[in-house]
Amino acid sequence: MSFYIQKYPSRVSGYVSAIILNTAIYFHGFPTGLLIPTAMLIIMLGEGSQRMENSKTLQALYTENDP
Repeated sequence: MSFYIQKYPSRVSGYVSAIILNTAIYFHGFPTGLLIPTAMLIIMLGEGSQRMENSKTLQALYTENDP
């Protein structure tokens, strides 16, 4: 599972945000007080996945294509 998270962080972030937002929409018993922390979690997941993708891009640019 952690290998999948490290390899595809943007997919995991998208899955989590879709699950949480659909839960908030379709289940009316979802506590609205959790929406702000949930939104913050989604933003943090997006930021983390962006940083992981950037590090993979830099690694591919500077180490794998070194002539």
